[in-house]
Amino acid sequence: MRKAAFIFAAACCCMICAPVQAQAEPLTVQVTAGGEEGDAGQAGVEASKKGWDYRPEVNEWYFYGDDGALLTGRRDIQGNTYFFDETGRMMTGWVQCGDKEGDEASAFESGGVDDEVHFCTTTGAMAVDSWIFSHVPDGEALDVNHEGDWFYFDSKSRAYRNQKVSYEGNDYIFDENGARVSGWVYECSEKNGYEQTVYVSVDEDTQEAKSGDLHGDGTYAEGVFAHNPQYYLYCDLESGSVVKSAWIDALPPGKGEEEDSRFYYFDRKGHLVSQYRYGFMREEGDWDHYPQELHAYVSDDKVWPCKIEDENIGTYSYQGAPGSGTDDVGFEGFIMKAEDDRYYLCENNGARLDSLFLIRHKESNSRLQFPNGFYDFSDRTAMITGKGTKVNPNTGEEFYYYFAESTGGGRKKGRGVTGVFGGKLYYQGLAVGADGDDPYELVYVPEIANKSREATGIFLVDREGNVKKGTKQKQNKKGQLTGGTKYPMDNGYTYRVCTPPQGKADNGYEVYRIEKDLDIPNDPGSLLGEEDASYIYLKEVEE
Repeated sequence: MRKAAFIFAAACCCMICAPVQAQAEPLTVQVTAGGEEGDAGQAGVEASKKGWDYRPEVNEWYFYGDDGALLTGRRDIQGNTYFFDETGRMMTGWVQCGDKEGDEASAFESGGVDDEVHFCTTTGAMAVDSWIFSHVPDGEALDVNHEGDWFYFDSKSRAYRNQKVSYEGNDYIFDENGARVSGWVYECSEKNGYEQTVYVSVDEDTQEAKSGDLHGDGTYAEGVFAHNPQYYLYCDLESGSVVKSAWIDALPPGKGEEEDSRFYYFDRKGHLVSQYRYGFMREEGDWDHYPQELHAYVSDDKVWPCKIEDENIGTYSYQGAPGSGTDDVGFEGFIMKAEDDRYYLCENNGARLDSLFLIRHKESNSRLQFPNGFYDFSDRTAMITGKGTKVNPNTGEEFYYYFAESTGGGRKKGRGVTGVFGGKLYYQGLAVGADGDDPYELVYVPEIANKSREATGIFLVDREGNVKKGTKQKQNKKGQLTGGTKYPMDNGYTYRVCTPPQGKADNGYEVYRIEKDLDIPNDPGSLLGEEDASYIYLKEVEE
């Protein structure tokens, strides 16, 4: 598309501007006796009179040819094309006419726009390589709530219709009548069974965009658009340009105002990033997909995003996949890497999800980059790494979290860390703190205990999740166990924490409890095991 001017044109004009090539001094028409002044077709007009003629009493322009006769139909005059009706009056606005010199012209009043429908500006010149803002005549009164639409006319003054067009670095989509569309658009092409590409503007009444119990038999079904969201595009509501490499906030396609708006991402070519690759079409009832059919932006697929609700922040409780009830069916999504090199969690239809999630996978997933675990998509819904705090809005309590900043050493970037980091004990990313009134709590983490034969998985932690370190245990000459670091409790008990004789302290300590009622000098206390500690584990919230 060549660079063109932007022209605002109303459907009707009260004042017709001078033609762009009008003479400086319009000629006055003279007629012979017996004819009325201004009678456009009268014989007897002096043959010497030619060129443009303006008639102020009716605000109209006419053009006399070299033979002194008024021109009618399509005419090329000094590098511009004009249309004149059967009386010789220069036409403006929407005109229907062929593409040959002298073809009969008439005002376009209703019907579909085709290659013989043109637009003339207020100067009368046919619009070429130009944007025009106007209404398409439909034979009915104009909708006062609709200001009009933008149209683009090419070098032959044909409106772009039912196609996507590039202009000055942006793409625009025009409907079958040539109006530039905005909002959701679905591309039906030969790739999905159409003989030619058709662009469908999608709103809440578009049946193909619906999902749910479409067949009325209680089973879940999707319209063809909803079943293959990879063919959606979105045109900016203001500029009309196709959105590329960016997020948009919009109502889901096919939904009305009763639905909340969602965020969607569009790739560098303007197609919605869903789980499926553009160019691949799923058949009705086909719910599976394979690596070659996944969108290139998808990093991890077939994941169950189990949201950690606000009231469960600071616990290891999660809400199961919506509607699942079991571990093998239910809500499915994917993790994508956008062009900002950050990761985002989305539903299969591309709608972005934000919050703290427990991610689980189906065994049949095609790509696996993020193993099962807790991930936080709260930084403008991008995946968070590193240390941070989260507040439970119901209690006002603040909790410490840590998500791996890199992959290695048993950690996976973005996944909540289980183990000791920076002096704190974390489980699934959440710092394990003493619960209750006591300053310390003995906890057992099975995942750490299972790392090696020497690992105990037992730790003494304070309320902030700090691990209470110990020292090496010794045996005195009397055979008594000594050493370690003692931590007295408010109830009189004392914990004695010792580093393990073998293995790493990060995998657990040997912890003894000295009874308050036994006043035994140099009492080493009783060695505690997992049955004496609080288990740290995930728990699904009961409905």
